[in-house]
Amino acid sequence: MKAAINSGHVEEFRALLSAPGRQENAIQTFLEEHTAFLPTPGLLNHRLHLNSVISKLPIGDRIADYAYLTKSSDEWKLVLVELEDSKKKLFTQSSKHVGFTAEMNDAIAQVDVWREFWSENKQAVLSSIECLLVPPGMRRNTVSLECVLVIGRSAEKDFDEARRKRLAALRRDKQIQVMTYDTILRMVGSGFGEVRAILTKAGKGFRLRSVEGLPSNLFTYLLPEHLAVDPDAEATLRAEGYDMDAWLANNPLIVNEKWPDEGAWKRAEEAGMHPSVVRLLKSSEERRRGAAPAI
Repeated sequence: MKAAINSGHVEEFRALLSAPGRQENAIQTFLEEHTAFLPTPGLLNHRLHLNSVISKLPIGDRIADYAYLTKSSDEWKLVLVELEDSKKKLFTQSSKHVGFTAEMNDAIAQVDVWREFWSENKQAVLSSIECLLVPPGMRRNTVSLECVLVIGRSAEKDFDEARRKRLAALRRDKQIQVMTYDTILRMVGSGFGEVRAILTKAGKGFRLRSVEGLPSNLFTYLLPEHLAVDPDAEATLRAEGYDMDAWLANNPLIVNEKWPDEGAWKRAEEAGMHPSVVRLLKSSEERRRGAAPAI
């Protein structure tokens, strides 16, 4: 869902990137409060799955700062993101070769741990997110892993072809995409961005923590067994017309992603939808009940 970018938030983000001390946690807090700033590169044809980002996804005994799913008709991609400090340097100052700094190598090593765990325990990772792989019929499709490392500033590489080639090789050889915080600033510089919902792992399912951007199809496919909803998020959803009482009673919200099948025509009528849509929903419900459609 597109949203206008508040120029004050842009300046707040710039100040945060320049603030002294380590800022990874503060940066993540800001990004999750202002989700239009959250970078989600590498999206496939169906864009950001469920319009949701997963905060602090466990990968073995490590944690990805955030993760997201994206899919096309025949494949899935799980993307894991590591947020490092904006003041960390990517490259050494050596004039003899293009080398990564110790800080950059440490960040790459962190991502390598995720990749190794995925390689050795792919099914365990997929099991932990299985309820999000919807529709269920698409769970048989191939799932690949991609990693994104957000670190440093663009001035180190933008005008140095050898350094850009080194980063391209890292992506080609290890499927690690490096992005700087200036890329985020350019992304929001247009004045618009995509706002998202924020999920976090909770037991065998997930918890919907915030809905700055409304989730897509989340309540169509996930029921309370696999999804908890924070009170503030629930209040927002109710205000947006979601029938949360029906959903909490284990009825999927399949009509307009907000209403259960039964009684949907009444909700459509109350919402002022076109009479032909109301008639279609009413006729469909009557057929399911085995009654003759109303004329």
